[in-house]
Amino acid sequence: MTLPERRVSGRAPQTETIANLAEYDQIKTQRKKRGLQLATTGLLLAVVELLILRLTGFTSMTMGEWIAALTLTLAAEGALWIIVHTGLDRRLPSDPDFVLLPMIVAAGLIAYYVHIAPEARALALIAWFAALLFLIGIAGFWRVTMLSSMMCVAYLAALVPHSLVSDSMSTAFEITVALLFLATSIYCGLVFEKVRRNRREMQTLRKELAELAGTDPLTGLPNRRRIRETLPGELERIRRHGGHCTIVMLDVDHFKAYNDRFGHQAGDSALRQLADLLRKHLRGSDLAIRFGGEEFSLIMPDTSAADAFRVVDRLRSLIESHSFSSEGKEPEAGSLTVSAGLSTCPEDGSDYEMLLRKADDALYRAKRMGRNRVELAA
Repeated sequence: MTLPERRVSGRAPQTETIANLAEYDQIKTQRKKRGLQLATTGLLLAVVELLILRLTGFTSMTMGEWIAALTLTLAAEGALWIIVHTGLDRRLPSDPDFVLLPMIVAAGLIAYYVHIAPEARALALIAWFAALLFLIGIAGFWRVTMLSSMMCVAYLAALVPHSLVSDSMSTAFEITVALLFLATSIYCGLVFEKVRRNRREMQTLRKELAELAGTDPLTGLPNRRRIRETLPGELERIRRHGGHCTIVMLDVDHFKAYNDRFGHQAGDSALRQLADLLRKHLRGSDLAIRFGGEEFSLIMPDTSAADAFRVVDRLRSLIESHSFSSEGKEPEAGSLTVSAGLSTCPEDGSDYEMLLRKADDALYRAKRMGRNRVELAA
């Protein structure tokens, strides 16, 4: 016996999940923008340093080349900003954190700085190691090695032509410096890999701790804190877009007597089986919660009071006819029943504390009227 099918609204019932994903995307976009701001500031600082070297006579770079460097830097970083601002970065599944493309752009710009001001080549290598700091916790060994190899090739491509025509520069020496630079970068990649793995382990641990904090250990259902996390968002959706949401308070009848008769282990087993019945016979969009003790709560999005009443009453009947077995004991069907109270938004209010109170009042009215029944909020 299964509960009747109910029409699911086209407004995407998983409101909490959608809201959380949207909030996460927004936070991630802001993080990318802040990273680009820092990167742009660093590159512009490098351009200013080139200007200082030009004005103090330490480089043969012309003002036209400096203006070209400034223009190229602003254009490249502006293009990256547009990519993030318009959401085009989401079309790069291989670069979810949007670090590879900015690093490739940074490598190209630094190589150009070396080309127009070879006297400042040592500063360029320092700038690359500063750029690598943006990859801490994100990129591992292979990404750091790949990007640094690309930087090494670009560095030599920008510098070797100068070394071939300059008596003050040695091609062999510059190649040796570049190889040492690459070896140092590879070592950094090993360190970054360890940091990245530690970060992933911490993220996994935080996720597991959050799940444990929000889950009832006996039944595996979410605990009552999920109501405070979920219900306000669902009520806000109804306020903006219309619809219904029904809250159910459900309590096991005479549970103390059941424990006294069959034992506390049987009582725990019955609660676990009851939780399984709720999971099995509710929609995927409905949320079953262990409120505390033998009391449960249901959040039923896109469900009117009449529809919720029929579903919960059918569920009450299923529980009444179920035999709650435990460790070889087989309590007869009907040994365990439940009473339930319902309140619906917006008919019974739009404040989640008021809705919970009205559902609780309806539950206790069901208890007073003989138990094993479902009552609507007055």
